[in-house]
Amino acid sequence: DEVMSEKLSKLESIMKRIFEQVEKKPESAGELQKFMEYYLPTTTKLISAYIDVSEQPVDGQNISDTKHQIEDTLDVINQAFEKLLDSMFEDMN
Repeated sequence: DEVMSEKLSKLESIMKRIFEQVEKKPESAGELQKFMEYYLPTTTKLISAYIDVSEQPVDGQNISDTKHQIEDTLDVINQAFEKLLDSMFEDMN
């Protein structure tokens, strides 16, 4: 799905920048704990659920609604990761 692919690409890009920042400034790794313990497992579950509903032979209203909810949730997760990245740069000031 093109929409989901774009959202996942954005997430991957943000996460890559976060890890690059942690490499540059290892003391900022503590900020990742909540994200590693909550957001990443949640994101993995959401992606798995999205794949499951996408593979259904019939695309009914419930399936469509579920896909849209997952897409919206991924937007929220991307925003949370962007805020984390931003806060990591704020700490540099």
